[in-house]
Amino acid sequence: GTVTESALIDEARNNFICCVYATRNAVGVSWCDITTGQFYAKSFAGGENAFSDLCDHLVRISPAEIICNPQFRETANEFPVVKHKVVPVFNAYSERAFITDNARKILLEQFSVHSLSVFGIEDDSAAVGACGALVSYLRETQKHTLRNIVNVTLERSSEQMILDASALRNLELVKNQRDGKTYGTLLWVVDKTVTAMGKRMIRSWVLSPLTNPDKIAYRLDGVEELTKSAVLREGLTERLRCVKDTERIAGRISNDRITPKDCETLAASLASFPAVKLLLFGVCSSILKDVDKYLFGFEELSSLLSSAIVENAPVLMKDGGFIRDGFDAELDRLRAIQKNAASVIRKMEEEEREKTGIKNLKIGYNRVFGYYIEVTNSFKELVPYNYIRKQTLTGAERYITEDLKKIEDEILTSSDRCKKIESEIFEKIRGILRENIKKLQDSSRAIACLDCVLSLARVALSLIHISEPTRRVVIS
Repeated sequence: GTVTESALIDEARNNFICCVYATRNAVGVSWCDITTGQFYAKSFAGGENAFSDLCDHLVRISPAEIICNPQFRETANEFPVVKHKVVPVFNAYSERAFITDNARKILLEQFSVHSLSVFGIEDDSAAVGACGALVSYLRETQKHTLRNIVNVTLERSSEQMILDASALRNLELVKNQRDGKTYGTLLWVVDKTVTAMGKRMIRSWVLSPLTNPDKIAYRLDGVEELTKSAVLREGLTERLRCVKDTERIAGRISNDRITPKDCETLAASLASFPAVKLLLFGVCSSILKDVDKYLFGFEELSSLLSSAIVENAPVLMKDGGFIRDGFDAELDRLRAIQKNAASVIRKMEEEEREKTGIKNLKIGYNRVFGYYIEVTNSFKELVPYNYIRKQTLTGAERYITEDLKKIEDEILTSSDRCKKIESEIFEKIRGILRENIKKLQDSSRAIACLDCVLSLARVALSLIHISEPTRRVVIS
């Protein structure tokens, strides 16, 4: 549940870690994807159905890891869904973290608010306990401030259709019964998304059908508008194909694991945002207007990343070479010295011959003395006063000068100094990216929503006329 490496997680699914707090009167559940910053809470009233509802809920969100309060662990691990390995086993976490006052305190600190009422969980001690304990666990395991977790969304049963584990399985919403794959499922039919964020969101939509007519109409108005405009639909789809997983990149920015390669990918993705906003200008449906509202252009950030990070940037920073030439004058100077060390020495050698009149003067190098000026004994009387004797040979003398020492220092240390300057530049870029985490999250979710509405519009168009001799079925 705390894995963040892209190679180890499915881009089309959220990687949730779940926390359950069971008391005599209620069961609180919180679940979070630390790669995206999505954080949710829900509670069930105590009673005969509480544990059954909890199991159905866990099957729906399919967490990778579950923690709970110690007293509940043995009971939970007797659930059939645990024994049949449908969901992971429950692991106990510190009882102290679930205490309401402790949990509330850590949530107020995490979200930088004075009250949890804005999230709807202020008076829900079970949900507060589950949320607070999960944040404590993540802070303990991740060793950073979880900058991308800035709020919690309370999931209300009154606004979503409750689907139990049997319904999820028999309706084949996201997994078929034959081999557990997506092929042939409802998700397989409706998922025509082109971004990783969109794939995760449409999966969530399929697993959590809306029951609120206003919210259903809110989505369908957007679908209808897009089905009526092929130019808008195709233009937006083409732009979204260039957008990578900016939501999870924001997560890596949050935990200080952003790499030069991520920055290059982010720059390419952000370059498409202004064009998307331009295409959305003048849309009529509320959902598309909201997408435009929460989608930022990021022109300055995109320009910074493009001008700073090289093409085909490395994943690792240790070898340097990820900052573009021309971005920093001092870095360019040191790179020139590093690249042209031999020509710099040859140029100095020619200059010294001209100044001193010593025709056979040469500049050499060895590991013991470094760079040196060698003058044969026949020209010793022409040696300038600023030459410092370093070594005496049979037929020659070796010298150094302050200028040669300076050039030597720059040549021998240029590589390390280049890496240091690149690291300093990248740290400044990281700081700017950290300041934009919330905007990146909002924009990523706006892109995901747009991708889902576009997907449903394409599906609607492909199924809108299904005719038979005796009847006509219209699906929208």
